[in-house]
Amino acid sequence: MTGHDDYLWSGRGTPDRDVQTLERQLSTFALSRTTTPRRLPRRRRRHAIGMALAATLAFLAVGITAWLQHRLLWPDGAAWPVIAGHGVRIEGGGSPAALAPGDMLVTGADGWARLRVARIGELRVEPSSRIEMQATSTGRHRVRLVHGQLSARIWAPPQQFGVVLPKGRLWDLGCEFSVQSDVDGRGWLRVDSGWVLLERDGVEVLVPQGAEVAMRDGKAIGTPHAQDAPAALKLALAVIDAREAPITLDDPAIATLAALARPADAITLLSLMQRHPNLADSPVFDRFVEVVPAAGAIRRESLRQADREALDRAWDALPYPRTKAWWWHWRDALPRIADEKSGSG
Repeated sequence: MTGHDDYLWSGRGTPDRDVQTLERQLSTFALSRTTTPRRLPRRRRRHAIGMALAATLAFLAVGITAWLQHRLLWPDGAAWPVIAGHGVRIEGGGSPAALAPGDMLVTGADGWARLRVARIGELRVEPSSRIEMQATSTGRHRVRLVHGQLSARIWAPPQQFGVVLPKGRLWDLGCEFSVQSDVDGRGWLRVDSGWVLLERDGVEVLVPQGAEVAMRDGKAIGTPHAQDAPAALKLALAVIDAREAPITLDDPAIATLAALARPADAITLLSLMQRHPNLADSPVFDRFVEVVPAAGAIRRESLRQADREALDRAWDALPYPRTKAWWWHWRDALPRIADEKSGSG
């Protein structure tokens, strides 16, 4: 037979007897084109998939735990790198590219600087500012704002990062915030993510994301309010905060504030009632339970008596993320994309 008709090559033609005999002997082992691969029983398949998924989750848990531990660890006294900057100098004899405990970072009128806060976030120092590095180690990072403005993006458990102010101090609760103060303590705090605890003269004020609070020379911290609060509400609140005498229920500023308050202003209403318990008998309470439905079960007299349990329930009802869920603000762990040429951060 020719090559084209050879049965062994083309399958055409008539095979010889020996080939036919061999085909018959091997036919029992042939794989039919219509035969599908053998599959495991359904129960065994589910078990195998479950085992693979459990192994994957365990691997991820170990990896995330190791990454988190590495992120929170920091050698005692190790300097923070200066990522970028302009018109900045570091006083204290340290490296010009890093800030170590005892060093002072100073920015000029058009200067700015961005620093890595250990491995837990970033710090931006604005123009005409002076900050001092006080301490840095695992679980404890402290700077002092002598004057000026700084912004921080921190992703860590509460109170690992703190800022000492000319009058008082603040504690990061896992968030992004900006703070400005002059040497006399006048300034403000704005929170864009998470919460910040601000304290002065034994008074503590919690400020949630989207809110801000004023700090005045020689006076108590103002009442937190939404950054986008109506101008008339801010004015009424400033009048209330400036009162030296106890707030009276017929104060026109109280009626104005209660009438203008939105759900986003719940922090203002509750903070006022906590600072002035007699306001539980004013329209402030009525507006609070109206804009915060979850607070409907809280009784007026409980807030008037500053009952701790009632206050806790009221705080839990606020429409803000919980302060303990710092890990939920995972975006704060990501480096900020900044335009270094313009100095924006």
